[in-house]
Amino acid sequence: MPERSLPLYTALIGSCSKSEQWNGLLFILQLMIDEGLMTDNYRKGIIKNVFVSNALIHMYANCGELESSEGLFNSMEEKDVVSWTALLSAYMNAGLVEEAERVFHWMTDNKVKPDLKL
Repeated sequence: MPERSLPLYTALIGSCSKSEQWNGLLFILQLMIDEGLMTDNYRKGIIKNVFVSNALIHMYANCGELESSEGLFNSMEEKDVVSWTALLSAYMNAGLVEEAERVFHWMTDNKVKPDLKL
């Protein structure tokens, strides 16, 4: 087995997120914490890996925890278009169109170009 490293965990988290295996994602995050790969960031409540954060935003949203999704989003030091789209989609999927519109305007105000194609 390859050495456990941040890139390996990131790949596993991506796989769990894409296949919506939320228990597996949480298990992997716990392994990362146990192995000291997330200790400082975890204690601060900030996860600095944008890919991990995006997966968690998606996971929280699928669990109906929209407040947690936005809380994590707001704590992110670095956001990419996937981060914005994950939060926007969370509100759209919950039928909260006004909140989704707020996020969309917030995104464009921050000069992030939407990657949605209509």
